[in-house]
Amino acid sequence: MLRLIKRKSIEDFALQNARSKSSFRLWLTFLKMVNWAEPVDITETFGSADLLGKGSHRAVFDVSDNNYRMICNYYFRRTSVD
Repeated sequence: MLRLIKRKSIEDFALQNARSKSSFRLWLTFLKMVNWAEPVDITETFGSADLLGKGSHRAVFDVSDNNYRMICNYYFRRTSVD
């Protein structure tokens, strides 16, 4: 499950930058469907995404062929097996 905290910020940007609207809409649609369990899942879904190192828990997404870049924090919940 993915939780997007600042969707409104993305939508506001897209409203002010009309050329980005369809690209961000597509990117947000993909995010609704993902079910990531570990960081490598991010790069398997988005081949152009980069995971930043040194325990930063951040990924950089290229949106619209790198016309826009999103730097996002990610966290994965630990699951336990009984």
